[in-house]
Amino acid sequence: NDVEVPTTSRSMGNGKELHVDLLDTMLAGIPYKLQLQVRSGGLTLNGERWRLQTRPADGGPTTNTNDGGEPSFHLVRTISLALTAGHAPPGASVDVEIVVDSGDARPEQVFLFAPPEFRFPEGSCLRNKPGPESKILSCRRLNDERIAELQLVGFVVI
Repeated sequence: NDVEVPTTSRSMGNGKELHVDLLDTMLAGIPYKLQLQVRSGGLTLNGERWRLQTRPADGGPTTNTNDGGEPSFHLVRTISLALTAGHAPPGASVDVEIVVDSGDARPEQVFLFAPPEFRFPEGSCLRNKPGPESKILSCRRLNDERIAELQLVGFVVI
């Protein structure tokens, strides 16, 4: 269960610091979650460091810190997708070839969202069983028949 603590916040004007004042006392032994909205850098990995410090309300010396030890986090990487399908009448089963270029991303799952009026078959959505060199382990329709999950071999370029 999340505990909501009233806060006020102010930016220090340099775009690098945000001060958040908790308006209630933090209690020992209770985990607190602080969610912030930030604008990321322009790269998928920006090399930033995240620092967290706590101070008493009177502005006294730091009582806790992580010393800026939280490393950068990876932003979402772009992957490309190419689809090829033959002609078929409405309502027919259609083979669709999908090529995913993950670039430097290493996805383990890819979710495919079919357009309106299309749906994935029950069971496996692969036409043939993956071969020994395939990077795809499985494909299955989720509860929503327009969404399929491709399970991939971990940490490989597909």
